Amino acid sequence: MPKTKEPVAAEAEAETEAPKAKRDASRSLARRKKCKALRGKAAQAGYLSGTLGASAGRDQLKSLITKNNVKKMCEFIPERIAEELAYNKDEFSERLATAQEKFSTGAFQVLAPKIESIFRAVTAEALTRSFEFGQTSINAATMASVLRPYQAKTLFDTAAPPPGIIKHAQTVGALSVHEKDKEMQEAKQEDAKIMQKEVNKIFKERAAAKKARSEAYKASGRTPPGKKAKKAKTA
Repeated sequence: MPKTKEPVAAEAEAETEAPKAKRDASRSLARRKKCKALRGKAAQAGYLSGTLGASAGRDQLKSLITKNNVKKMCEFIPERIAEELAYNKDEFSERLATAQEKFSTGAFQVLAPKIESIFRAVTAEALTRSFEFGQTSINAATMASVLRPYQAKTLFDTAAPPPGIIKHAQTVGALSVHEKDKEMQEAKQEDAKIMQKEVNKIFKERAAAKKARSEAYKASGRTPPGKKAKKAKTA
């Protein structure tokens, strides 16, 4: 006769499967809600047709890239350079100079539509390629193939992987590590420590400036406008 599971073991297995099923259902619900919200954003941005090729965002209703998004792009600095090895030394210097540059609001307004046109073009192309291969999402390989024509026109080398990617691949064993690699890695680690000090200094200065602005705002006696005040202003 076939063996039957003991009642205690069966109950324990059922108890372990129940939380897993509940967790999977919760994740599925969260994903459906996220997809619904993203579809709504796509409709607002101009993707109104049922087919990607018929619309492709060209019947644009709203901007996806705002001047605040461009400002954040220009001011972005990675926080964990020493840990992740985000950039080479020369690229870091260029990006750091850009992040500390004082740009006018007009400059961001000019850049926003230019960045938006590129963003829409690569996204539409990546979606089209994904659909053609029966994929329901964009993976890294598809996006890399879409961005390949831009590699020769970028300021920095985007064809070679960043140092952090190489380090991670060597750590997990995907790439072999030679003696020369170890020497180069040690040199990059020393450069990364110097970069991290500069980054920490900038973040400290930004935090101090933000705190000073907040204290000055409070000292002025003004209060942030609430929802009613904003509605009255737009009415």
